[in-house]
Amino acid sequence: MPADYESLNPASWQIAPYKAEASETLTRMLDKSVRLFADRNALGHKTNGEYTYITYRELGGIVRALATSLHAMGVRRGDTVAILAENSVNWVYADLATLMLGAISVPIYPTLPAGQVGYILHNAQAKVVFASDASQEEKVAAIRSGVPSLDRVITFAESASTDAVPLNHVLDEGRAKPLTDGEYEALWQAVEHEDLASIIYTSGTTGEPKGVELTHRNFVYINYAAMRLLDWNETDIYLTALPLAHIYTRCTSYYIPLAVGACNVFMESFARLAQNFSEIRPTIFMGMPRIYEMTREKIVEGVRKMGPLKYRMFMAALAAGRKAAESINHGLQPEGLAARIAAAADHKVFAQVRERFGGRIRYMFSAGAALDGDTLMFFRGLGLMLIEGYGLSETCSLLACNRPGRMRPNSVGMVSPGSELRIDDDGEVLCKGPGVMRGYHNNPQANAEIFTEDGWMRTGDVGSITSEGFLMITDRKKDILVLNNGKKVAPQKIEAMIGASHYVRDIILVGDGAQAVAAMIVPDYERLHADHKTPTDPETAAQDKGVRKVIKSEIERHSSGLAEFEKIRRFALLPHPFSIEGGELTPTLKVRRHILVRKYSNLVADLTKT
Repeated sequence: MPADYESLNPASWQIAPYKAEASETLTRMLDKSVRLFADRNALGHKTNGEYTYITYRELGGIVRALATSLHAMGVRRGDTVAILAENSVNWVYADLATLMLGAISVPIYPTLPAGQVGYILHNAQAKVVFASDASQEEKVAAIRSGVPSLDRVITFAESASTDAVPLNHVLDEGRAKPLTDGEYEALWQAVEHEDLASIIYTSGTTGEPKGVELTHRNFVYINYAAMRLLDWNETDIYLTALPLAHIYTRCTSYYIPLAVGACNVFMESFARLAQNFSEIRPTIFMGMPRIYEMTREKIVEGVRKMGPLKYRMFMAALAAGRKAAESINHGLQPEGLAARIAAAADHKVFAQVRERFGGRIRYMFSAGAALDGDTLMFFRGLGLMLIEGYGLSETCSLLACNRPGRMRPNSVGMVSPGSELRIDDDGEVLCKGPGVMRGYHNNPQANAEIFTEDGWMRTGDVGSITSEGFLMITDRKKDILVLNNGKKVAPQKIEAMIGASHYVRDIILVGDGAQAVAAMIVPDYERLHADHKTPTDPETAAQDKGVRKVIKSEIERHSSGLAEFEKIRRFALLPHPFSIEGGELTPTLKVRRHILVRKYSNLVADLTKT
């Protein structure tokens, strides 16, 4: 990077303006890493019960072979190539090979139904699509007639169930008739920083997904900003659990390790996450709030089962650890008796807990939704550096982030180096910077709505910036509930507070235009049965007076600090959890409020009637 990128302004933690050069692209990043870190492990995945690894040298060779075959199929600079697949090393090969040709990578969540897959493929005018298995091939086959641009389907499976071509055959063809060194270099060196690298389709919480156009400059900037916040390096091992189709994962758990020569290892499944932590012993982990909330619940429940004495000892140690973490969050070192107590607790208690995460964790990250401050401080008290950040697909992920020594629970941190934030008159967070998208693909109306006349991008989030410079997100602007007395209620904050109860699995607030706030809640019926002997059948339990009594008590217990108009006055219990399959959640596990309100319209009407 040019020297002027290094000039810091300590007072505001800002860096000299980012000045991208035409040579800064993901293609050059890959070429550099393959040369510098040739014999280091780049990727890891489990095959036949054992983790196997691919070096940077091997990665470069595979990507070149695949790029050769894609080029032979007619893929050229500016064409679009879609990836409809779960996380795997093949996903990475497909993405990088596409980029090396100057083509545009279009990730698609494999959980989407065929109709939505067809919409994205058609809107993006995909020329080639990679499909992970027979079920994804069948989705493509079902909508292929409506996507005239689609020439070829490549499957990650060893044999195709449709007219798709297996990836191993495509790689063999690329190795048999490779592009010459000069031909290959000419292709990836022709890519410029303002070329489109990817079109990422938003989750569609309010309607049809919009294609976010991200350039090579956007992605390279995120690497630039991240490397000036933390000490990422080639010795790190990342455990990747979240979908690569999500911009957060793609940047922080894929492109950043690729840029620094680190190793990215894929989790097998959430059911095996604890086992994978022990096997891989990662140094960095990227998660979402629900992962940390569930992990916290399991840790506390496990300690509780050890008996009252050990539980009290653990909680006392945790209090000492949290107090020490509070000092560290403000850039201070714990001192005196508190420091000695925290050190003893760390050595005797928390070191064992950290072993459950492999014993080598340097950083854990949370993004994608609001992380409850109490959950964050639980992990910080354990001696784990859990960091919350903030960003959107439209900002190529990183827009603000906490950092060691500058961390405030319930905030998403300070603005990323090179970016700018301001709060609009109505409280909406606006942003500018090199990470901001070029625009929505083929959607001029949406572009006109999201950008202000003076070039700021509307995030859609309502928030504030503290005197210290920390960004506090209140809620999504479109989700704010306006009661009939004019009072405005931010539901996400309240949902997070009530959702902290281990008896609450899902919750959504309603009450727009009503006299008071109401809620639809899915309890954790299994835990309720274990603790209170309530009915096991969800349909029966949802009508049980004992269940309602417990949930009512939990609502009251977790509502301290709320204004009277923010408190839940009525609630209904739902028998079944929100799900992607049911349409209530997006592929990134965000609640689709409009779907739930429409699905339970009669219930919502009963809850909000005066």
